[in-house]
Amino acid sequence: MSKIIIISLAVSGYRRGGIALVQGENSFELKQFSDEQLAQLEHDPQLKVCLSPTDKTSASTPPQGQLDSGRVSELVAHITTLDRDDASLWKADKTPKAAAFPAGTTAEERAAAWEIFVQDLAQVNTPPVAPMPDESKPAESIVDKPASDQQKSDADSTADSGA
Repeated sequence: MSKIIIISLAVSGYRRGGIALVQGENSFELKQFSDEQLAQLEHDPQLKVCLSPTDKTSASTPPQGQLDSGRVSELVAHITTLDRDDASLWKADKTPKAAAFPAGTTAEERAAAWEIFVQDLAQVNTPPVAPMPDESKPAESIVDKPASDQQKSDADSTADSGA
């Protein structure tokens, strides 16, 4: 039986795929979601969706030099729950101190989690890019546009009444 972990960067109460989420880590049974709901969750830039085995004792340890993605996802969720105003949790460069992470977290895991957290924030905070105007075409101005027939007839009637 698999679990799905949804890490929400949005405020608690954010809804997607028919469920309300809390900020940080949310854990559910995979079987409770339809394919359509999973697609909605996976395509939302405010959310990070990870599959995780239910029984962690059966999961094998990743090879040397490779990180457990489930563990890193948990750490990303943990970062979202840290109090930004608590100076005891943050270094001068505004990254979390080692003591802010759960016991046993390696430096490599902390670095990977922080990198993903920053990337996710950049995606959430990046406004959509508007297409650039085609520079090969000259920009139109109101002065360059011919007056409509109605505007011409209004101008003619104004000229006639003034004479």
